[in-house]
Parts: sequence; structure tokens; C-alpha cells
Amino acid sequence: MAKWRSLEDYSPFARLLVEYMWEQRPPLLPNQFAQRMGIRKQQISVWLNSDATPPSPVLVHLARGMGHPVSELFIAAGYASKDDPLFDSEESWAHVLAEVQATPEFLALAEPQQIFVIGVLHAAHMRDSAKRAEATQAPASASSRNAQDSDDDSELGERLDERGDERDEP
Repeated sequence: MAKWRSLEDYSPFARLLVEYMWEQRPPLLPNQFAQRMGIRKQQISVWLNSDATPPSPVLVHLARGMGHPVSELFIAAGYASKDDPLFDSEESWAHVLAEVQATPEFLALAEPQQIFVIGVLHAAHMRDSAKRAEATQAPASASSRNAQDSDDDSELGERLDERGDERDEP
């Protein structure tokens, strides 16, 4: 049986993990959390019992699995601060757009396809901005937001796949 300490006794990163486990119904034990996240239980134990934190790709995986913003886990793990410019919505979208436009895959596209990709990114940015504005006025439950985001992402992926299928046809 897991022996829980006071939340204040955990590192900021471990505290997020413990809070998540306690919020689940029924609450999760560390080995159940590890199984749900696809992480070795020994690694969860290390994170809960020390100041150790996972590498950034694992943080992203955990954040998505927990339904938390990636920035929240990066900040708790000490990889970033709240003042980090990448966590500013406008600046992060500009960063994403610049990174996409610099990829060989993007550069290999014909101009109409590049315009389409930029349009999809712009639409996602606008949707994100609208959701942020809406959240500040009337916070929705995290589970309904995550379900909607997942539906939106699936729909976007299907539309992009269809565009790719059309492009591949002779």
C-alpha cells in the first residue's frame, strides 16, 4: 500500500502527479498511475520520492495523459518559468508557424498547399484564442474541454489526410 505524505513534502512536479492521482475516482495508486501513463512504476517512484524529473518528451506525454497543459508540467519540473515567452499564446503561435515554415516538408509543398497549411494553423490559433477568452469568462470543466480538443484534432487530422489523399492521386 502506498504511504502518502503531506502534499507540501513533495517536489512541485511530484505534487502535480500526486494531486492527479488523488483526484481520480477511485484515487489511483502509483502503480496504477504508471500503468495508465505507460511509464515504469519504478520511474514514478523515483519522481515521487526525490527531486528528479523526467526529460521533456516524457513531460509532454504525461501532460497529455493527465489532461494538463504542457506548460504546467514544464514549470513544475523546473524546465521553464511562468515568464517563459513560449508560454505566451501569441508568441508560441508565431514560433510554431516559423518552425513549420522552415521544415523541408513544408518547403517542398506547392504554394497553394503552403497557403492551406498556414490557413489551418491560423484557424487553430484563432480557435485557441477564442477558447482562452471564453475560459476567462466562464471556465468549463477540464474533461469537456479535453474531449472537444480531441474531437477538433481528430477532425483536423481527417481533413489533412483527405487533402493528402487528393494530392497523391495522379
